Amino acid sequence: MRYNTHLKRIRTFITPEGRFGQYDYTQDPYNRPCFFTVFESEDGFIIRNAFLPEFLQRLGIATRFYKRMAIESIQITGKPLRSTQKRLLSNGETVHELSPAAVALWESLAREGYAVRIGEKNYVFKTKENDTVKHDPQGIR
Repeated sequence: MRYNTHLKRIRTFITPEGRFGQYDYTQDPYNRPCFFTVFESEDGFIIRNAFLPEFLQRLGIATRFYKRMAIESIQITGKPLRSTQKRLLSNGETVHELSPAAVALWESLAREGYAVRIGEKNYVFKTKENDTVKHDPQGIR
């Protein structure tokens, strides 16, 4: 079965924390989590959840999506895309939910010159303002 992996926003929701967008290739993900949930923070977008089925992993889907969100974060907030940050839950617990797969993705983005590691499980996309954005001849969308 061939899948259309062009991701589109399928819904937007607001919580006390802020505005979120969910992205997938289909409007109805059929009883599975949508592929990506993005926290549209005024301090720069954060990809909060990423759930790609195993057969769609390592095809560049997440890399292209992160690059796309990096552009949108700069366009909308003026600030770069960031990795998930430590946050305080309503029950008082502090969590930092960055999976090994997410760390590997961020590390590859850093190796390729798109992002920089600024701490343990803490990454940020580079920006034009600090003159460190890597030119992508294939386009990052």
